[in-house]
Amino acid sequence: MTTSILSEVDKKLIAKYGNNAFMYVEYPHKKYWNNNLSYSKLVEFFKKGLLENINEKYLFYVHIPHCHTQCLYCTCHVEITKDYNQVKRYLDYLFKEIDLLT
Repeated sequence: MTTSILSEVDKKLIAKYGNNAFMYVEYPHKKYWNNNLSYSKLVEFFKKGLLENINEKYLFYVHIPHCHTQCLYCTCHVEITKDYNQVKRYLDYLFKEIDLLT
């Protein structure tokens, strides 16, 4: 393809898909977020809510902000690194924080 054809294709794609959409990393949409959840309520949820409803299924997303490369489509906060000791340290602290809740 020549540059002019690529430019035309890009313009058509932008016209077709170039609209505002919420970020998939903001699910549920941030209009549903609020600051009413205190740390103590979060701890209570984990300690009491999950244990009382042990048969319920829950889905938790845990973001690991260390990546080998930056994906062109990704809008997540990441630190590009090939030093996987950073990932290990991050996970060590994450597991310690989870242990504090149990």
